[in-house]
Amino acid sequence: MPKKFPAEFKRDVVTVARRGDLTLAEVAADFDVSVESVRRWMRQADVDDGVKDGLTSAEQSEVVRLRREVNKTMVFITHDLSEALRLGDRIAIMRDGRFVQVGTPETVVVAPADDYVENFVRDVPRSFVVPVEHVMRDVDGSKEFSGSVPLGTKVRDVIKLVAHSEHPVQVVDGDGKQVGCVDRVHVLSLIAGEAE
Repeated sequence: MPKKFPAEFKRDVVTVARRGDLTLAEVAADFDVSVESVRRWMRQADVDDGVKDGLTSAEQSEVVRLRREVNKTMVFITHDLSEALRLGDRIAIMRDGRFVQVGTPETVVVAPADDYVENFVRDVPRSFVVPVEHVMRDVDGSKEFSGSVPLGTKVRDVIKLVAHSEHPVQVVDGDGKQVGCVDRVHVLSLIAGEAE
């Protein structure tokens, strides 16, 4: 059962964190709480103070649509990791004003550059950012498929297909040509954190 903290204690943690002279990890260590607790309390304080915390799902979808439509590079700055992972083709993780890692969302989550990035992304479900080609295998004579998905489809989007069928899911390129398949074992391996 998670430990309960009084509201005054949480306000003190947020006040120190907002000063900006300590990293969130240092604030967490000073108050003997987790970094995620500090982040959560800061987000809640922002909501209580009327500060908008990131884009809504509809606004994120609109940004994605506009980016595809105008086919231009967009620089979007956010402190919300899930928002960055959804919106970015490439994302940058910064610490103390310096880039720690720059790469695709998949690379940052699957192959963090250091302990800082690894800690930062540790709670991100891999299936939400890793495309099927990361766990795809050769068709090996399979003729029956539970469905078909294009390259780039996130693993989370094939979970229902592999869960409700003995057959793999066919993966196709932009021309509809079969390039591989994804099966239950490979999807579960990724979810379990075993597929590197």
